[in-house]
Amino acid sequence: MDRFDRRSAYLSIVLLVLLAVSNTALAQKWYRVEVLVFSQLDSYATERAPTHVRLEQPDQVVDLAFTGNTNIRLLDKTQRSLNPDAYTLNSTGVYRVLFHEAWVQAGQSKHRTPWIQVHGGEYIGATRQLDGYLRIFLSSYLHLNTRLQLRRAGADSRELGGDAAIYSLEQSEVLKIGKLHYVDHPKLGLLIKVTRATAP
Repeated sequence: MDRFDRRSAYLSIVLLVLLAVSNTALAQKWYRVEVLVFSQLDSYATERAPTHVRLEQPDQVVDLAFTGNTNIRLLDKTQRSLNPDAYTLNSTGVYRVLFHEAWVQAGQSKHRTPWIQVHGGEYIGATRQLDGYLRIFLSSYLHLNTRLQLRRAGADSRELGGDAAIYSLEQSEVLKIGKLHYVDHPKLGLLIKVTRATAP
């Protein structure tokens, strides 16, 4: 083997090692996610909500209660850090927690990250009061996408012939590690906190 062949072989080995290290580093990027979605009682709002808004289902959807996805693991309720916040919101009489879950997930690109199914509250007809999807994916930063719908009967729907009023929350946010983020809406609120985690 001449000097050129030895140098090429050496460079190939170095590149393979660097690639393996890079892939290992990427595989070790795991995050702990906690999301709390609540409704806000606003009897003075004058906004007229639509009653027929279609919620399109994304291509990749994971239900946390039945996930077989190796990149997403649901955590027990005792491992949630926002339990005191949920208790406080429910105690006010103004807010009602409809969804509260925590899980760990791998940091993946937008196209590889599945959407998380979100539902909660009472049934209004055949549909839950809160329905929709969210996802947290990794680009240069962590990003949050939401596609949520809240159905409200009662006072919100009296002027709509008895149909449930539908409020949508479709938003994108850049998330900071360790910071509690609040996504606001006249009828909905969302708290989300993402921290670093180890692979399960």
